[in-house]
Amino acid sequence: MAVVIAAATWCARGEARAQGVPPAYGLPGAHTHDGFFLRLTPGLGGAASSESVDGLPLTLSGGGISGSVAVGGAISPRVVLCAETTAISAVDPTVEYRGDRVELTGGAYAVQYLGLAASYYFASNAYLHAGIGGMWVGVETPDGASMTTDAGLAVKGAGGREWWVSDNCGLGVAGSMLLGSVRDGDVDMPTALVSVELSATYN
Repeated sequence: MAVVIAAATWCARGEARAQGVPPAYGLPGAHTHDGFFLRLTPGLGGAASSESVDGLPLTLSGGGISGSVAVGGAISPRVVLCAETTAISAVDPTVEYRGDRVELTGGAYAVQYLGLAASYYFASNAYLHAGIGGMWVGVETPDGASMTTDAGLAVKGAGGREWWVSDNCGLGVAGSMLLGSVRDGDVDMPTALVSVELSATYN
């Protein structure tokens, strides 16, 4: 929440500095998606990765703080192209194997994504978002050992709704899903991430 409040404050101050007056509405380009684009989406999510070990599925899962940063530009009043990074970090993840469920207390599980995306805004300022890129999975065990998988292909889908709080800034809510598969050695590891987020955009 603090990130979104800070983003809103930054937007308002930036416009005041640019105009030399308190933020005003209805100026040319107000409430329009044009020019430089920045969206921050902090939130909470859950992720899970699975691979086959001795012919049986081993699943690693956890929940925690998630978020994304997208930077790009508008190519029309409703279409934005951007580069985007998404991540989730979960502490004390859970491992399931052969019917046993063990919590890795003191361990960590992370999923990170980097890709290209496009957002389409409706007249209501609701939006749909889709992207494609690379994804990695990282794991740290309670004894401090860590590993990171090879990169794999992933796709992202998201949707949200924002309300204008100044000429160029919007705040709202969103939800997203990331699906892909990374390589753990010579084994495929399908991975999914789902999150609910706050959305702060400057455009």
